[in-house]
Amino acid sequence: MHEAVTYNRYYEKFVDFREASLNFFKRIGRRKILLRKRITDRFHIINAPMFAS
Repeated sequence: MHEAVTYNRYYEKFVDFREASLNFFKRIGRRKILLRKRITDRFHIINAPMFAS
């Protein structure tokens, strides 16, 4: 979404931003291959005190 909707873009009106966001999610099915390549189960566990519960 960042690349398609917000990266280096300015929306004069909120309605324009909302429309771009909704269109992104409507067309997300076409990006399945790209999404599968980017979404992984590799993540980092943060052990910083500020994130402790």
